Amino acid sequence: MRLLQGGTNVLLWASVMFVCWAPFWWVIFFLCFASGPALRHAFNLSAVHAALPALVTTVLVWVFAFIRLSAGGLPPGPVPLAVCVFLGGPVSVTALAWWEIHRLRRRHGARWRG
Repeated sequence: MRLLQGGTNVLLWASVMFVCWAPFWWVIFFLCFASGPALRHAFNLSAVHAALPALVTTVLVWVFAFIRLSAGGLPPGPVPLAVCVFLGGPVSVTALAWWEIHRLRRRHGARWRG
């Protein structure tokens, strides 16, 4: 009789764990498989202007870099290297955005309306 009670406890424990973890895994799979299509349609800045995604990305990278600098300071290490690490990401994103806007102007004739 005692063996049956231990088996019941294991079955009850497994059932409770399944009920607790099923919503978690459902949310994880939902976020993984639904985020891509939702982001493509919800944040389609190129419908407004062809150069807007590059400009918004550049602005957000610099804003987040300065927030990180104000919240935590420079990365650890020698100061010249820390400054290079701090500026490396935003400068490279800015360079790529400038190249993309230059390419849009040259190949597709995209211009700012003023």
